Amino acid sequence: MVYYQTDNSTKPYNYNKRINTDYCFPLHLHRDFELAYVEGGCCTLTVDGKAQELKVGEFALILPNCIHSYYTKEKSKVSVYVFSKEYVSEFHKLCKNKVCDINCFFMKEEEKTVFLNALVSKAPTILDITVAMNIACSAFYKHNGTNFKKSSFSSTDNLMHKILNIITERYKEDISLKGLAKELGYEEHYISRCFNKYFGKNFKAFINELRISFAIEYMNKNPNLTITQIALASGFQSVRSFNRAYKTIMGTTPKNSKQ
Repeated sequence: MVYYQTDNSTKPYNYNKRINTDYCFPLHLHRDFELAYVEGGCCTLTVDGKAQELKVGEFALILPNCIHSYYTKEKSKVSVYVFSKEYVSEFHKLCKNKVCDINCFFMKEEEKTVFLNALVSKAPTILDITVAMNIACSAFYKHNGTNFKKSSFSSTDNLMHKILNIITERYKEDISLKGLAKELGYEEHYISRCFNKYFGKNFKAFINELRISFAIEYMNKNPNLTITQIALASGFQSVRSFNRAYKTIMGTTPKNSKQ
């Protein structure tokens, strides 16, 4: 089963950093870029089924929608930065719909110094993040740009990635499994079975998680909006369905969260 991180897939100008000790994280994917920096020890990064050993001082860049995991056998200290395409728009154009066999790379000392200094604050500015991530992506491209190639996933992987791209673009629209199956030229029951096996949840639950993730962010940024306005903006066809999905996922009602 693959864990899909909605928080790292739906927000424009998304950025977060976590420092992890003895880092292990199961198979997951998201729509944003991910950068790992090994500050101590070593860990194994697996991307689309290919394992790579990361050692002290090494960086690794994971492109959007690549399935990956981390495993530490003994000791490690790994800083993980997740950032959306808005910070590296030109680089995103270069690698869109592509994969790279090699994810690890080194930065020159002067590059690493500028990178780390730009992100030393607990709340770096958009400019700080833009500078740092373009330095990282530039260094990655110098090392691994010739290894870029069009994605060649298995038929199921390729189908799931197509579905993910459509869903994350249009989850706020009236999208259905039946309509998606027709658009892609597959039987509805086949896509349903593959989806459940791949993500460990059904299509409707997956869509609702994306919509609720957006709704929470939207509600926090727009406290004066009504529940109805938030529901419709998030892709729900009624307040009733929004309330039901919100309660299922969050364990409380939108009204209680809004207070």
